[in-house]
Amino acid sequence: ILKKYIFTNKYLWILSFANMFIYIIRFGTLDWATIFLYDVKGIDQVSVAIFWTLMPLAGIPGGIVAGYLADRFWNGRCVPINVIYLVLLIFSIIGFYFYSGPDNILLTGISLLLIGFLIDGPQNLISGVQASRVTVKEAISGACGMTGFFGYVGATFSGVGLAYITESFGWMAMYGVCVLSAILCLILVLLSYNKEKGS
Repeated sequence: ILKKYIFTNKYLWILSFANMFIYIIRFGTLDWATIFLYDVKGIDQVSVAIFWTLMPLAGIPGGIVAGYLADRFWNGRCVPINVIYLVLLIFSIIGFYFYSGPDNILLTGISLLLIGFLIDGPQNLISGVQASRVTVKEAISGACGMTGFFGYVGATFSGVGLAYITESFGWMAMYGVCVLSAILCLILVLLSYNKEKGS
């Protein structure tokens, strides 16, 4: 099963790398936003702590809405809604980097809410629903395990790798990596469109 339906399944590899990139964004924006807002933007610690809670809270409805929209408008296919979420996520990250700060508290909060909301849709759909669509039912658990493994590779990089990038090249480079990860995830998701359509 592993050899026939997982390790030699190119679509599963595509979705695994897509999941890796979405985890880089998730933990990169979540874990580093507090330091960025406090040390760089000058927002007080209490406000930063409140902002930190916004992203995971917004992720709950983000994942539910993504699933609902996929069912409602695309007959359960995930690629269209993932593309919409990822495009909006790119602009939300850029907006947060450039416009967050103590003079734009409302915009800062909205940006973080959007990032949290928009990350959870692709994260849930790529590693679960889409992974199950590109293999046979006997290998679904293994397929989800593989995409999940790559997700934690991305989470690890968001700690060690982004720390190095931030220290060496600055915050713009760090958030640039998050934007690039969203673009690469978007491309990989699109590569799975025909397979999902034919499932």
